[in-house]
Amino acid sequence: MEAYVALKKTRLVSTVPIVEACMRPIFTGFLFLSFILGTEGLLQVKGACHPAYEQDSKNLALRGKVVSVEIIDYTASAASALIIVRLKLEIVNTGARPLILLKTPPLFVGAALGRKPEDFSIEDLFSSKDLTYDYLGPAISKSPEWAVMRMRLDQPSPPLNLTRILKSGQSWRLKTTVAISVPTDLKRYTFSRRKETLQALLQASPVWIQALGETWPPDLWDTEKYKVGFGRELQQRWKDKGLLWIDGLRSEPMLLDLKKAKYSVAPQKKR
Repeated sequence: MEAYVALKKTRLVSTVPIVEACMRPIFTGFLFLSFILGTEGLLQVKGACHPAYEQDSKNLALRGKVVSVEIIDYTASAASALIIVRLKLEIVNTGARPLILLKTPPLFVGAALGRKPEDFSIEDLFSSKDLTYDYLGPAISKSPEWAVMRMRLDQPSPPLNLTRILKSGQSWRLKTTVAISVPTDLKRYTFSRRKETLQALLQASPVWIQALGETWPPDLWDTEKYKVGFGRELQQRWKDKGLLWIDGLRSEPMLLDLKKAKYSVAPQKKR
């Protein structure tokens, strides 16, 4: 599938602070979460990998609500607009077993918009009924810090300084931001993926948004050493302590009213 990785000075990432300094490099590969628009161009990455999103609601639920929405119009330079949505989310352990997560907050690297909550696909990452969607990662950095991280996680039981354990019924509250690029002028919009225009989305609004998050960086998969992957190995090893969640996160649909968005037009760059 296609993913779009955006490089920009201002990065739209989780606003929850990373609690441990040594883990800050771990998610550098995930931080490409904005868009280069206009004359800066857009980097397209083909074949980007993503985790399984067939979320088991018997063990985990991701619920939330929209806090605010902003639309930046880049029609003059890129025939598109950027929809920026700020969210309050809650990861809930809906199962009977403890849920084990990396202590570093997950990053939300994708989102889709639909007319109705039932339009979102359960089996597929995105549905043909989606009005629009963007999937922006993850990236693979191959930085040496990942070897250190794997070594620190490679323990008989979940290390308390690197993992967070949610008991049954407990939750973890997060704040994050997702962004979706949509066309404003189809004649000049050059991307091949089907997307509704900003005008059509405004007309259909209120719509529903589903956010997609990553809990387990691809640099931790390490399939060379472990035949089933490093995460699966730890899942088996730690199963007496709980369920290690290494799959993707798919939120429950949240109501989004684009007509209430803060609207601005991006200034054109001087040539």
